[in-house]
Amino acid sequence: MSVGDPIVIERSEDGIDWQPWMTLHCLNVNKTRSTEYVEAGGEQNASYVTFRVRWNRRLPEVEADTTRHRIVWRGRVFDIRGYDDYQYQHRKVDLAGVSYG
Repeated sequence: MSVGDPIVIERSEDGIDWQPWMTLHCLNVNKTRSTEYVEAGGEQNASYVTFRVRWNRRLPEVEADTTRHRIVWRGRVFDIRGYDDYQYQHRKVDLAGVSYG
């Protein structure tokens, strides 16, 4: 758990050129699981992490198109795979991310 850790949400229009879009501070960071798999003749791993942040009026843009957004945390890049604004109460949002490598 890493309370207060900053995360940067980056945004891309073309999927190639990523630019910092928003910085948030985590209420909670939780590693949900880790897997290993074989790809291109080598062993790879994937880390699944959930970032809980306070709701922000710009966050619904992430929910609308997760492929245009990604998270950078402690130098690692996480593809956003889930967005959960519990009952749309606009208090806390869980962003589920996966990092490969």
